[in-house]
Amino acid sequence: MIIVLPEHVERLSSLKIPEVWLIPASSAACAAAEAQYGLLDDRERAKASSFKRPRDRGTYLVAHVGLRQILGAYLDLSPACVAFGREPCPACSGPHGRPTVASSPSVHFSLSHAEEMAAVAVALQPVGVDVEAARNIHCAELISLLHPAEQSALQTLAREEQEEAVLNCWVRKESYLKGLGVGLAVEPNGVNTGLGDRFSSPGITPGWSLASIVAPEGYAAAIALRNVGESRDMPKRITPRVLDVSSGIAPALQRLAQ
Repeated sequence: MIIVLPEHVERLSSLKIPEVWLIPASSAACAAAEAQYGLLDDRERAKASSFKRPRDRGTYLVAHVGLRQILGAYLDLSPACVAFGREPCPACSGPHGRPTVASSPSVHFSLSHAEEMAAVAVALQPVGVDVEAARNIHCAELISLLHPAEQSALQTLAREEQEEAVLNCWVRKESYLKGLGVGLAVEPNGVNTGLGDRFSSPGITPGWSLASIVAPEGYAAAIALRNVGESRDMPKRITPRVLDVSSGIAPALQRLAQ
């Protein structure tokens, strides 16, 4: 199936601020993604087959089918024709840096998924996105992984605010490290991404802008964007688009064209 978006070139050129998508992994979406298994490449299929829990496999399929649909819409390609590559890792030069679109290296994207939610960011600059489920984040276990300045900022908050602040900090940190292309190969407590502006803790990330993403209850998400050329600072909080894989790509394409 060829998905045509007549204004895709103009839309890509307008991505001075990235666009963010949330993709819920409902039961219907998981079933729809399973039916579109043929869109995936060999590496994605091998990964999907490695999951022991059907729920984890379903979320993975929703994330990757959704990613292909979104990138296909931007690039005027069939989702199955989107080919991926990897940049060299900045830390060790290994072939596991930021993922790329092999045919369109000027288009940058990032993908994250947790529990029953996936997040995708698309931009014209290096970008990182992260989504986490609150129930998987344990404040006490993560405090030692925060930067000393983040730990100090955390101590100024009321106890009832601290768990949310740690979750907010963690998605900022993950999105920034993914944007750099190093992931958790870099010690998380060595970078100061802050708890977020809501907690008066913006962090120090020269050359990068960080923002929170409006997420459903029980989740937190953030995005990091490298500031390049004429790119504008992101708003402090981004409202994402939503892709329902069970409904198909057409409604999302209609919103994209608006």
